[in-house]
Amino acid sequence: MEIRDGWRMTSENGGMKLGALPQLPDELMEFAAAWQNWRGDGLPPDRGQVSLDDISLLLPRVMVLEVLSPTEAPFRLVGTSYRETFGIELTGLNFVDLATPGNRAVRGHRPWAMANTPCGSHASSPDLNPSRAGNLIHTLSFPVRPKQPNQPMQFFGLSFGTRKVDLSVSYGIDMVERLADNFSYIDIGAGLPNQT
Repeated sequence: MEIRDGWRMTSENGGMKLGALPQLPDELMEFAAAWQNWRGDGLPPDRGQVSLDDISLLLPRVMVLEVLSPTEAPFRLVGTSYRETFGIELTGLNFVDLATPGNRAVRGHRPWAMANTPCGSHASSPDLNPSRAGNLIHTLSFPVRPKQPNQPMQFFGLSFGTRKVDLSVSYGIDMVERLADNFSYIDIGAGLPNQT
């Protein structure tokens, strides 16, 4: 079994390759390009390699999730646009607990699997707001290695719709509680976790 950048390589199992992302909103492609620049030839970039200046215009939409276990993944930072959109401050809340009880196992497994086989993810769901019919919300996230080896993996993510919309219309927490309609791991060079 091959070892790269300290990570055991796994086999592919139906996700997507980093170089073959679907057509995404420009902001997400900008984020993906910045992340690839941060990592250079490595797998996940170290936190010290992350230059927020590269995504300064996207910062109100950045989320940073820290993965501690399959049941605990707190938001360490959530951009201001999400508070405005959802009507709740998500920073400090457990991403897993925000899912409905029947979806928590899946919600917890995905980031835990991503932390153990470093990979990114792409998720998409139709916009729940009836006035935005046809808008598809995409979320892209990528791993960032902590500064200290004993700290948990973090994931930087952003969400954007396929159409530019007025952010003054809020959704409420129900959008956060749902699992995405479509979810794929993104192979960054270490393979993909098991898709369960």
